[in-house]
Amino acid sequence: MWKKLLHAFLFIPGLLYTGLSGFAMPDLKQQKGWGPGEKKAFLRFLESGASSGRSRIRYVPVNSSMVPGSSRRPLFVGTSLVYEKLFSAGKDTNVRETASQAGGRFVLGGHIYSWLRLFSGLTYTQMNRKTLDQKTQNVRHFQVPLLIEAPLIPLGTSHTNYLLIRGGASYHWLRGAEKDDLFNPVEDWDIRFGVGYEWQIYNSRFRYNIVLEGYEARPVSENRSEFSSFGVNFGLILTI
Repeated sequence: MWKKLLHAFLFIPGLLYTGLSGFAMPDLKQQKGWGPGEKKAFLRFLESGASSGRSRIRYVPVNSSMVPGSSRRPLFVGTSLVYEKLFSAGKDTNVRETASQAGGRFVLGGHIYSWLRLFSGLTYTQMNRKTLDQKTQNVRHFQVPLLIEAPLIPLGTSHTNYLLIRGGASYHWLRGAEKDDLFNPVEDWDIRFGVGYEWQIYNSRFRYNIVLEGYEARPVSENRSEFSSFGVNFGLILTI
């Protein structure tokens, strides 16, 4: 009699364990090595929650801007430090000047395609210019660029690094001195170009870049100066 009681005592817990183990959570850390048995066990686990009214599957609403293929194209804002060497020559005076200028730039733009960006903004620098009375005048130099930029991924590199090729135009004007008092007033449109490299900060919406940029203006009007420049800028961009 006591042997039957002992067998029953050992059999009942084993039966309970066998029944419950069919609905136990499988080891999710080894999903790549799952065989047919583990996959069926996971399906039984999901079905057990759904059949009891306690589904373990939750549906989380997703922001439409996070969905790939969303109609909203990313926008971005940025700022950069600018250093340029400006070369100019007046058509009527033949006085040539070379000036160094430093300042900053603010930009706002967006993606036309994933591989093409369009942006504009404002660049502010300061430099010294010669006046007609042979004095040196510190002036403020403003530029409004309109640029197209192609971020290209070099072969064999990470998809968060880009080779930048940009081009466009910019309008210039000076403040701090009268245009008629300067040998070479810089005030006209230019054609510009640039090449650089960009890195995205890991797991963030920020990226930073270094771009070598130059421009050249050859005004048609006789009272305007020819000028060109070559420089470098260090930028920080935020995708919004």
